[in-house]
Amino acid sequence: AEASEVATAIAAGQALWPEGFIQKGPDLAPALSEAVEVLYALKIDPSLWTFKSLPAHLRTRIRVTDHAGKELGVD
Repeated sequence: AEASEVATAIAAGQALWPEGFIQKGPDLAPALSEAVEVLYALKIDPSLWTFKSLPAHLRTRIRVTDHAGKELGVD
C-alpha cells in the first residue's frame, strides 16, 4: 500500500492490513470503556467520554509523512 492510502485509512478510522484489506477498527470510547472495566472493574458508558472538550495539547494528532518529510495526511 502507498503511504497516501495508509494516511487516508488512518484518517478514516480504519486499519490498513499488509494484504491491502481495510478493516474498521474499534472506536476509542468503547475501547477505553472496555479497558477501564477490565483493569478496574468499573463500567463507564462510552457516551460519557467527551474528547472534543480536551485541550489541544492533550488530543491525539496523527501525521503521516513520506521519506522526504512531506506531509501526506493528518488527522
